Amino acid sequence: MPDYFIAHDTTFYRFPQTFTKKFIVSYLVCFKLSLSRCRKIFTVSNFSKNELIKVFKVKADSFCIISPSSQHLRDMEYKSISVSKWELKNDDYYLSVSSKAKHKNQKYIEECANRYPDRKFVIVGGNSSNFSAYKANQLKNLIYTGYVSDDELYSLYKHAKGFIFPSLYE
Repeated sequence: MPDYFIAHDTTFYRFPQTFTKKFIVSYLVCFKLSLSRCRKIFTVSNFSKNELIKVFKVKADSFCIISPSSQHLRDMEYKSISVSKWELKNDDYYLSVSSKAKHKNQKYIEECANRYPDRKFVIVGGNSSNFSAYKANQLKNLIYTGYVSDDELYSLYKHAKGFIFPSLYE
């Protein structure tokens, strides 16, 4: 019997349209086998714990919640990179950071860009072959950067007018 299992969430179960069938099947098998046999389950929040209990009928006392830490990010030093690389000006755009997975709801950012053509919107993040990606329209005021370096991400956060987090499930 394995001593422990680490389960972040049940996104693959709650939003199956986000993932490939192969990914869902492999995760379901892994979760069902592991959760039923392990002594302790580590997860990131009470929300995730409750989701795992509902979906997989796991005992509540099996859990240990360990929240992710960001302390190391605050202690790092970043080089400031000019956002002009993406034809942006400081404090002149709204930023979102996510993958193109459907549950991340990038469609909302596109709707904002359509509604406010005089404002710029930036989405940072890549795409994985495990996800069924949202197919975005090309808009002049919507910029997809793809993956960026830590220094670039720092600068994009630092100089954004605001941050948008439209995810449907986190």
